[in-house]
Amino acid sequence: MKTLKMKKAHVFAEELYGGNPAGIVFLEEPLSSEEMKLISQIINPISETVFISVSEKADHKFRFFTHLSEIEICGHATIGACFALCGDQGKGKKILNIETKMGIFPVTLYFEAGTLLKVMMKQGTPEFGDTIKDPEILVQILGMSLKDLDRLLPIQVVSTGRPKLIVPVVTKRVLNDLNPDFAKMIAFLDEIKATGIHVFTFETEDRNSLVHSRHFAPTVGVNEDPATGNSNAALGAYLYNYGRLDSEEFTAEQGYAMGRPSRLFVRVDETGVYVGGSAAMVLEGSVTI
Repeated sequence: MKTLKMKKAHVFAEELYGGNPAGIVFLEEPLSSEEMKLISQIINPISETVFISVSEKADHKFRFFTHLSEIEICGHATIGACFALCGDQGKGKKILNIETKMGIFPVTLYFEAGTLLKVMMKQGTPEFGDTIKDPEILVQILGMSLKDLDRLLPIQVVSTGRPKLIVPVVTKRVLNDLNPDFAKMIAFLDEIKATGIHVFTFETEDRNSLVHSRHFAPTVGVNEDPATGNSNAALGAYLYNYGRLDSEEFTAEQGYAMGRPSRLFVRVDETGVYVGGSAAMVLEGSVTI
């Protein structure tokens, strides 16, 4: 039997028990992929778990699992892991290089009075894929109508690490009323070679936010995600590409429809796309397998 130190964080939380839960496990010796998937099923069956180990190439090595499979990268779990590692030990600004299945990524930690306030993570180079010219099947899958789409912007696959289908809608009410058919969504996502559907509107809860969104990723076992770093990074690249950003930084809202209000910070500039936020540790203990 093996006993491992673990923590659980709520990432991007706007209030207590909001945000996206991330399981965090510290490895002192290697585990098999099946063992890591089993642990993820035990400690965080509704979202991702990150496994932290020593890296020969970077400051730390992270691997990410849902309860179904390993995934290459996970923004919110990365941020949660950084808070677990460095939450009360730093000052000013600190950069960590993290080894993942997708390569080595820098993350920037911002401290104030010795406490970690937020983590910003650079995303991959934006890639713009196909647009959906005929959205009839898509709107049926999402449980809405064609008139609910914001026709001023395209429906397009965008990736900053994992391809997401970006879908603009006209109002927050449309967003809240979505009733997806997840079985059909899985087949649709396989067909367009995307890992999730990110639906957004410019109508927000907070007037200081730019967008309000919902994210669906049933292909990796997460029907709806309350806060998704990678998809909001893709959204940032999309908005920048279509001239819809008035400044380099904006705030994105997510998770309200799930009762887990979340706030993410996105920055897009000439150096790339960054996404980040804060995290709160809500559980600490051990897991034995």
